[in-house]
Amino acid sequence: MIAPQPYASMDILGLSFDPKTVILISLSALLPIIGRYRRFTRWLRLELNLLYLVLPWTVIVFAFGQSPLDYGLGLGDWRRGLAFTLIVGGAVAVGGAWAARRPDLCAYYGRGAVGAGSILAESAGALLGWEFFFRGFLLFGLGQLYGADAIWLQAVPFALAHLGKPWLEALLAFPGAVISGYIAWTTGSFWYPFLIHGAQMSAVLWAARRDQR
Repeated sequence: MIAPQPYASMDILGLSFDPKTVILISLSALLPIIGRYRRFTRWLRLELNLLYLVLPWTVIVFAFGQSPLDYGLGLGDWRRGLAFTLIVGGAVAVGGAWAARRPDLCAYYGRGAVGAGSILAESAGALLGWEFFFRGFLLFGLGQLYGADAIWLQAVPFALAHLGKPWLEALLAFPGAVISGYIAWTTGSFWYPFLIHGAQMSAVLWAARRDQR
């Protein structure tokens, strides 16, 4: 676990703010909006990983003066992480395949590659930066300031980033983010939520595209 750490305050219009909190909360609001509405290249997955992975790494190193390893990039408690991945990953994969039979999920995810390798690559490309941003950068960054309360804090922008997706997915985003945050916090690594989320997304894509096979 990470003990809360104090940071020098910054004054804006007569009010004192914690600069790290300002940066983390601002990016938690702005990056999902930019990712949803703006396209700068033809390569969506590359662009999203630049936004959610490379940019946070840059902030960690040059703005915070820390290592990305302080933000869950290592393996952490791999035994606990492996157990979480197998148990929770298996459960959400089964649940995702079942939920993907819903017409709204089929319509949203039903087009695309159908091969197992292509689906796994699509899931990994979509989720690597996404999971690091929420379960690495935000969780451990806020955790250095507010302790385990960061589990709840990082879940709010994650849930809001799901607005516009099928309602069941949007509804489950908040509790799913809390569970993922707990797993990342207690293992000290974002990799296990990434693998779990990847199993879920792959199962959803596979089930939603079954009619194409």
